[in-house]
Amino acid sequence: MWIQPASHVRPREIAWLWPGRLAFRYLTLLEGDPDLGKSFLALDLCARLSTNRPMPDGSMAPGPANSIYLFVEDGAADIVRPRLAALGADLDRVFVPDFSKHGEQLQLPRDLARLDDMVKHCEARLVVLDPILAFLDTKVHSHLEQSVRRMLTPLAALAEARDCALLLHRHLSKAVGLRALYRGSASIAFSAACRAEWLVARMPDGDGRCVLAQQKNNLASYQPSLSYELCPVIGAPPELRWHGVTDWSAKSLLNERRPHFAPRRDEAAAFLREFLKDGPKTSRQIWAAATKQGFKEITLRRAARRMEIDFRTVWQDDDKLTFWLLDCQTCPNPDPSTDLEPWLGPLCERFPAASPLDEEN
Repeated sequence: MWIQPASHVRPREIAWLWPGRLAFRYLTLLEGDPDLGKSFLALDLCARLSTNRPMPDGSMAPGPANSIYLFVEDGAADIVRPRLAALGADLDRVFVPDFSKHGEQLQLPRDLARLDDMVKHCEARLVVLDPILAFLDTKVHSHLEQSVRRMLTPLAALAEARDCALLLHRHLSKAVGLRALYRGSASIAFSAACRAEWLVARMPDGDGRCVLAQQKNNLASYQPSLSYELCPVIGAPPELRWHGVTDWSAKSLLNERRPHFAPRRDEAAAFLREFLKDGPKTSRQIWAAATKQGFKEITLRRAARRMEIDFRTVWQDDDKLTFWLLDCQTCPNPDPSTDLEPWLGPLCERFPAASPLDEEN
């Protein structure tokens, strides 16, 4: 029967290869411009999984486990293997194409059964297709949604059946000024079909550093962006270094008008992140604390825009309160006690003065 009552569906928890970022049994998209290390990041995941080392954010890997890395743009002997070795991989657990024997390039969905045999034979928990457009057969029209979905639907079924994570690489288009989700090349169906989507982009003020930023995540709450860099090594593959959390979002990274290096703005962003970490605060609370730190109104506003802080206005006893919220926070019901500023005296409690931050343009 094609349908059943929801009560007959056995519930299960989402299983994670990289908690909050890369899930088993689903498709995940990793996209960005060339020469930013997308392939390096995928190989780093393969290496960490093969030796059961923590992920770049410190979360635990579900290994040791096998992975398959399918590619068309690099050499197995002179690029991929040396990179895996430099990343500390167990080379017996990472499987790559044998170009001397595999014959014709894998094409999807035509060769889906062949890919399924590979995953079954290798007992792979992670499969990387780098880039996904190189593995489409000639019947797939990459810019037509229906055509792309006919290819991705059985691919998602394979991930479900084999209990593995599929990571698909995609380049960005040359268009600018579009929302981050619309910057990927070919059809938007790639983004729609994948349950999570990640962007790599160069950090405008990062002196060569790049950012891994969330564009979409249907399986978990917001995951903070992480910065990294590829450091040249003479006579060896570059060294991949992770530098922890950064405030750069996918939206700000792809904004045509990118901000310049501004240390004071970054200090204001750090102040706001710390001040709001336990929950939303009113603009008056923020302004009172910020002025003690010497921050100006324009610096706070620029930091808030970069962090994509949300603003919510509520009315209480004919008084307008503006709450500042980090992503995934919700606006609380106003409590009269939270907006009192007793150090200003009873008069200010009764007639609170507006702050420069009350109105968000």
